[in-house]
Amino acid sequence: FQEGKYDELMEELRVLHDWCADGALDRKGTQLLNVYALEIQLYTEKQDPKRIREIYQAADDIKSAIPDPRVLGVIRESGGKMYMRQSMWTEAYDCMFAAFRSYEEASDNRKIACLKYLVVTKMLADADINPFDTNEAKAYQPH
Repeated sequence: FQEGKYDELMEELRVLHDWCADGALDRKGTQLLNVYALEIQLYTEKQDPKRIREIYQAADDIKSAIPDPRVLGVIRESGGKMYMRQSMWTEAYDCMFAAFRSYEEASDNRKIACLKYLVVTKMLADADINPFDTNEAKAYQPH
């Protein structure tokens, strides 16, 4: 992403999509989620919210995959930010919480940023939910 070779990346993603389409989704669902995570990151970099929404919804429809927690974290975090742009605070909170749990499971430091987003979405939703009530988040309350 840093080199800005978006066209080359898009071509590689097309090849990966074709490979995933060639076979049963139940066998290639995990690989397709990996492709979607890369696409979401690409379109986040290109600032294309329409494509992010399309890809997020397609990724959310896949039920036959066993994704890596980091991949699921990327997808859910992007979904949370997408919902935040639309002022859909409850949905944003749910996505950010799922991303936080995935990053926590993967021991990825992006969990702290997701936890901060959780607090923001909780305040904007004016909800009675305390993000620090969960066992996963209690350890980070001092941050």
